[in-house]
Amino acid sequence: MYGQSIAKLNQIQKLIVYDKLTSKGISCQYAWGERHPNETGQLLFDSIKQPNPNFVVEFSQNSEVDTLQAALASGYPLIIHIYSDIQQVLKFIRQAGFRRIL
Repeated sequence: MYGQSIAKLNQIQKLIVYDKLTSKGISCQYAWGERHPNETGQLLFDSIKQPNPNFVVEFSQNSEVDTLQAALASGYPLIIHIYSDIQQVLKFIRQAGFRRIL
């Protein structure tokens, strides 16, 4: 449902979905069940892609920082990043000359 709402947005030119479990290659246990590598990211990607949005949707299997670098290199002005390793990401953001606003 969240992905379908995103797919309706007209202001997006490109969206890159990254799943933190992708690079680790291990499953994670939660109180409500288990998630496997790529599972959550793939569910989000599929729910955005299915209604054929008017923007490019990609699924990244690179590291978190590599995915951010690719997003920045693409030239799009806004990145919403839900992180797993904030210290590594903040270091990269500072080195790239950007700033964290939230």
